[in-house]
Amino acid sequence: MPERQTNRTKTLLQFAIPILLLCITIGVMFNVDDSDNTEHITQTTNPVTPLLPTTDIRSKIDNITIQTQGVVKPYHKINIITQVAGIINKTSANFKPGDRFSKGDFLFQIDQRDYKLTLTRAQADVATAEQKLIREQAESKLAKTDWKKYGQGKPSPLSLRLPQMREAQARLDAARAELKKAQLNLARTTHKAPFDGVIKKVSTETGQFVSTNASVIEIFSDQKFEIRLPVSRKQLEYLPVSKDGNIEGTVSFTDPQRQAVKKWFGKILRLEKELLTGTNQYILVAEILNPNPNANSPTALLSGTFLKAEITSKNITNLYKIPRSALYLNDSILVVDQLDFVSKVNIEIIKKHNDYIYVTVLLSPSTRIITKPPEIFIEGMKIRTNSNGATDMLLSIKDLEKKDVQLGDRYLASGQYQGSGAPQIRGQINE
Repeated sequence: MPERQTNRTKTLLQFAIPILLLCITIGVMFNVDDSDNTEHITQTTNPVTPLLPTTDIRSKIDNITIQTQGVVKPYHKINIITQVAGIINKTSANFKPGDRFSKGDFLFQIDQRDYKLTLTRAQADVATAEQKLIREQAESKLAKTDWKKYGQGKPSPLSLRLPQMREAQARLDAARAELKKAQLNLARTTHKAPFDGVIKKVSTETGQFVSTNASVIEIFSDQKFEIRLPVSRKQLEYLPVSKDGNIEGTVSFTDPQRQAVKKWFGKILRLEKELLTGTNQYILVAEILNPNPNANSPTALLSGTFLKAEITSKNITNLYKIPRSALYLNDSILVVDQLDFVSKVNIEIIKKHNDYIYVTVLLSPSTRIITKPPEIFIEGMKIRTNSNGATDMLLSIKDLEKKDVQLGDRYLASGQYQGSGAPQIRGQINE
């Protein structure tokens, strides 16, 4: 009998020990899950959010600078073409490409001998025609006297030699016209500079025969330059306009290839009446004022130079310059009021430049804006800011509902919210 009880006890222990070990293992696993859940709940009740810096919006500015660029072109650029034929027998000492000249300087001359002979013949023809006219006038006067003494009735024009006198007058006029033509042709043998400038190209040499309408040299002005500046339609709207409706404004120019900063100044002359082909841009034509006070200087502004240009806009109301990072959803900014509530304000972007944007918005100069908007935002949420202008962590709506007795405000959780439901994005929140 004792042996049976001993065997039964051994059998029970063989089954009970594994069952006990299994229960202990399951209990440990449940404890681990409970601790994980507790830690998870603890984490969700205290979400970690990034600091959001703020800045005070600066005072208003009056205008912006409109950036554009262009290539310098001479205001005057012409080919000097001969009006008479002949041999070039004299040229200026400075008659090579790149040589400078002043207005009125001698450039070249065509042989004048043939034209002087033509002038002498024309002068003789004028003298002969004058003599014939004087004789016809005297004979007409004598015919009138004779008719009064001996004639009867009304005299005919031929009797008074009026046709002969008119012919003599016409011949004199023709002779004088030929004389003027000979004088013009003689003057056209000598060519002088019509403006201050530089010789670009020489097509002939001394001793070469040139016909009428032959190109001899090409010259351009180096004291008066123009530059064509492309601008967009939006940029065009911010340019100042004169009382008569023409676009005006001052322009400053810089050469990006020069190490030393050198500026030139100019003014807008006109707006071309045709869009730039393929770009849908408008073309402003500006004049560079006094580009080369010392034209012989090696640093003088040259035709063909690429310049960057800045045009001062007209005055723009409610214009502010703010960091580019403050832009929210491409058309607004987040404003923080005196009680640390956040609201969205729509803006109109006037210009983007590097790390800043120029916007028009109805705000006071002391308004605070968030320079790095959060991933999650709701209108009217409250934030806390520290002394250096950075935003402290934001609390979730659910946490605020638990603490509304103490705070009485609404907060918003960051994008690391771990609660139930779908993850939050800007403009959305789980209630």
